[in-house]
Amino acid sequence: MIKYSIYSFLTPDGLCYVGASRNVPRRMREHAAKLGFKPTPTILETCGDDWRDREHHWIEQYRLRQLPMANRTAGRNGCEGHSDATRRVLSEKLRGRMPSEATLKAARAARTGSVHSEETRRKMSEAAKGRPANMIGVQRSAEARRGKARDPDIGKRISEAKRGKSFSDAHRAALAEAKRGTKRGPQSEETKAKISAKRLAYWARVKAAAT
Repeated sequence: MIKYSIYSFLTPDGLCYVGASRNVPRRMREHAAKLGFKPTPTILETCGDDWRDREHHWIEQYRLRQLPMANRTAGRNGCEGHSDATRRVLSEKLRGRMPSEATLKAARAARTGSVHSEETRRKMSEAAKGRPANMIGVQRSAEARRGKARDPDIGKRISEAKRGKSFSDAHRAALAEAKRGTKRGPQSEETKAKISAKRLAYWARVKAAAT
């Protein structure tokens, strides 16, 4: 009979994770590579072919104690998710909690190089419509970019991607509505010079086309 170990460990954010493996040291190395920290496991029990039920049992025990869990499912190889009651408990426990820098770094590393399919992009766009902006995330992004010069290649790629595209009337109306009532800050002399040069070039093209 193949033996499985049911284990648990704590993440740097204080979340409990319960898992099952035939080779716990190897599984910890896999967790470390994915999560960006080295877990210290506690062996809860050793079992056989019923490991899925035992994993599910321990996850439910932790949840009944209202411990914040990192598990996304109730075990059994991910075949069922959180109950409504568990979701409410998790929501209350995690409200206002911010992930650590180690967790954010590991998440960024896991996403590096990944490309969403067109179907995934469409679903993400539909899900985000009407959703208010996460101001904490916006503030963090602004602070991370503050004082840093943008790579010129990034500006070129953005410009190339937008070339030839035009906003729909609905999009223009939404942009105008979002900007209504906002005050624009003072512009630098460099910005003013760029705007003036672009306007002069535009009117030069208009005059050339008219003659």
